[in-house]
Amino acid sequence: MKKVLLCAAFAVFALTTTNAQDEDSSGLTKSDVYMSGTVSFFHTDFNVDSSSAYTVSPAIGFMLSDKIALEANLAFGNQTDILDDELSSFGFGAGA
Repeated sequence: MKKVLLCAAFAVFALTTTNAQDEDSSGLTKSDVYMSGTVSFFHTDFNVDSSSAYTVSPAIGFMLSDKIALEANLAFGNQTDILDDELSSFGFGAGA
């Protein structure tokens, strides 16, 4: 009996959530502002030495039309190599 009730509850839940999006919604449109970005990390072990690095790159964009966006981003990073040298990085960019 529990299995039947559980299956029925699951079926009702699945059927009510399949049409969760509006028909008119097609994503970003003109004059929308959005945020995106990337985060990366790697670590490598050699016999007795190791190397690691990370990068964070946030971005913000503005939709000029329904299909064209203007985006600006920053990039921050840090790397420690096998010789324990520490390297820092900074960058910026723009795209359309």
